[in-house]
Amino acid sequence: MKKYIIILFSAMLITSCGNDWLEQYPHSSLSDEQAILSLRDAQIAVTGIYNGTKGAGFYGREIFVAADVCSEDVVLRTDNSNRYVANYRWQLQAGISSSIWTTGYTVIHRANEVLKRLPALNLVPGETEEQRNQLLGEAYFMRAMIHFEIIKFYAQPYNFTNDASHLGIPYMLEPSRENDVARETVKVCFDNIIKDAEEALTLMNIDKQSDPYAAGKDVVNAFLARLYLYMAGPSNGAYYAKAKDYAEIVINSGRYRLATAAEYEIKGGGVAGNPYVSEMWGPSSGYSMESIFTIAYKDVSGERNQTDALGRIYLDKSKAYGDLLSSVQIQDLVGYNDENNKDVRKSMLYTYDGKVAVRKFMGDGSVSWDLSNINIFRISEMYLIAAEGWAKGTSRDEGKALAHLNSLRTKRGLSALNDLIGSNLTDEILRERRRELCFEGHGLIDHKRLNTSIVRTADPVNPENPNLGMVYPNNFFALGIPSGELNVNKLIVQNPGY
Repeated sequence: MKKYIIILFSAMLITSCGNDWLEQYPHSSLSDEQAILSLRDAQIAVTGIYNGTKGAGFYGREIFVAADVCSEDVVLRTDNSNRYVANYRWQLQAGISSSIWTTGYTVIHRANEVLKRLPALNLVPGETEEQRNQLLGEAYFMRAMIHFEIIKFYAQPYNFTNDASHLGIPYMLEPSRENDVARETVKVCFDNIIKDAEEALTLMNIDKQSDPYAAGKDVVNAFLARLYLYMAGPSNGAYYAKAKDYAEIVINSGRYRLATAAEYEIKGGGVAGNPYVSEMWGPSSGYSMESIFTIAYKDVSGERNQTDALGRIYLDKSKAYGDLLSSVQIQDLVGYNDENNKDVRKSMLYTYDGKVAVRKFMGDGSVSWDLSNINIFRISEMYLIAAEGWAKGTSRDEGKALAHLNSLRTKRGLSALNDLIGSNLTDEILRERRRELCFEGHGLIDHKRLNTSIVRTADPVNPENPNLGMVYPNNFFALGIPSGELNVNKLIVQNPGY
């Protein structure tokens, strides 16, 4: 496993994350023991944890695309650039990249180095325990979140067995260089994820950072809301209640607000002198009123994914690859072809060359189409989690569920709904979730947590589309452990079907 989940901290490439004082620091010339000698070193190291997720192999593209290319929300062009073809066709033995696994464990190793070395650091005048604890909290949070991202893809859903005793992933609690590490059960993994996240909340003393490029308590609460929603499966009322509680902590903080239809709307022709603009998706600040946690990309060396950026998979072929387009299902959900439908989310779609492309990750047309900050958590998701939690939790209140749903609908230009109850309410919450979060990495993951099959329908872009769904349960809902890991780790066990 040395090549895959063990990456030397001394070889980390650390770059700044939007703070001018975080200049490049030559840690590659230092041993592990020397790498964190001050809180400034620790801050740089924590920035390195965040930056480790920015590449195309993780939040920069793969986490989002890998979850959506297998769902009903996208369709693959027949004249594609040969990216994600096997994934789209569910030929997953050949198609899934190992980058989520390898990048994820690299970042986890960085977090573990901070957690190992920072507690023993002797503080100097001007440095405080509160500063140390905040940084420790951020490292605990990132260790929790990255393990969650990996297990979502490489294990079956939490409720696949009654006691979550099926295979999860290795949960790395130390910056070990041991080659052979076994997979824990899903139950053990999630217990550790929760423990790390709760420890992060205990240690952190900042609710919201000055910008959303680093984690405060709000980010951890948003993460726990998403985590418990996933654990709730179709019907675990206790976990739905927990998800709702954490989501409402963020909502009720008053530090974030839903974008109005005017702020959300994406305008412009997408050409020089007339670039796409949106206060929600392309603000000059790099984040919006909805952003809780954001991965930042700037027009400087090392800060951009260039042709590997997420937006280039979705934008049309005059700007990028245009490999993945919106499906007819999504077009119908947002009323793209219905002039009477006032859903502003239809503005994320546009027609080029007779096909309906996606500009949710639109970049900055005045600089480059790859410059688009990526929201990992935003407040609209919290409203949807709270709505689903009130509708399905142990203390159900369908009125409160409907109120949260309508809060989002009316901001997107739709009318409020009245008197929805039972399955009609929960079905509409899930439809609203697809409208709002499509192309943001939730497609396959929502099917897994809800134990539902993927049903694709006829689409003029790709005649194969109706034949390429996937019935749940199925071995392929858990992706294959990368071959590189299998080659070096004697204790790792491959998922069935690979």
